[in-house]
Amino acid sequence: MAAGTSASALNGPSAMNVLRCIETESRTISAYAILSMDASGKTTEMTAPGTYDSPRFSPDGKRLAHIASTARGADVWISNLERKTPVQLTFNSPGDYEFAWAPDGKHLVFSSGSTMWWVRADGSTPPVTLLSAEGDTLRPQSFAPDGQRLAFVRHDLPDIWTLPLDLSDPDHPRPGNPEPFLNDPKIVEVDAAFSPDGRFMAYDSDESGEEEVYVRSFPGPGGRWRVSTAGGKFPAWLRTGHDLFFLGNDDHIMIVNYTAQGDTFSPGIPRPWSSTVIRRNGVRQNFDLAPDGKHIAMFPVQARAALGRPQVTFIFNFFDYLRRVSPREK
Repeated sequence: MAAGTSASALNGPSAMNVLRCIETESRTISAYAILSMDASGKTTEMTAPGTYDSPRFSPDGKRLAHIASTARGADVWISNLERKTPVQLTFNSPGDYEFAWAPDGKHLVFSSGSTMWWVRADGSTPPVTLLSAEGDTLRPQSFAPDGQRLAFVRHDLPDIWTLPLDLSDPDHPRPGNPEPFLNDPKIVEVDAAFSPDGRFMAYDSDESGEEEVYVRSFPGPGGRWRVSTAGGKFPAWLRTGHDLFFLGNDDHIMIVNYTAQGDTFSPGIPRPWSSTVIRRNGVRQNFDLAPDGKHIAMFPVQARAALGRPQVTFIFNFFDYLRRVSPREK
């Protein structure tokens, strides 16, 4: 029964000839559990199967933020990995854009197209606007270690910018003026990731004609080093060591050891971290490295389950319909 509709209204004489039967059917869609995978390829499910996107570990590794799509749209959810309880964080269907955890683990930034929002991870306060750019798409990507600068992509260019933040009031940060970091109009530069010490920025660029992972000194000026050798996207830094991960062109997770002294960065030779390929999803990073570096959150290439989306059919003039489909009495 629809909300706000009384039983007597449904049983009235007009309703008898207008609507007396509801049929439901199911449309099958692919569903994926978010999996934890180690270097050996062993996986365990972190969530029930669903229509998810963009998993991101909290700084302490105990929670996982992700996009979940329902009949109402795509929203940000947070799963407690110990209790395996998902909680919906946003309710305005901002869309399946990127988001980033603040280093304090208490806040996130998410995008709803042309606006970036700051919100408490426990949902106890309403989101506040960080930055709006009418006619553009803003994609939050990575925080500096102290949380006082956010790297984001302006999608219409697309280029990498940073936004300084005054965190005197952690629930209501005051943004400064956006500053370009990489904004060559002839080159696509995306997927920004601050190094754990904040001295470098990893990103990918098509300056060579192919998407490759690079590292630059931050805030610059300084050197530029190419990390990948055969294509790559979505760099992710190991927080407790000197390794940089990224997704190779063949959908294997790759790992590169590096050394850094002062403003000089020296990458090693990339090698596969695991022999297992993962599911790619266009321009959005569909995996994340756990803080301990021992496993990643990812999606399998093949769907693990299928979900049924209910479809409702209204049948008008029910008695005429019933006479047509029912056998006549003898």
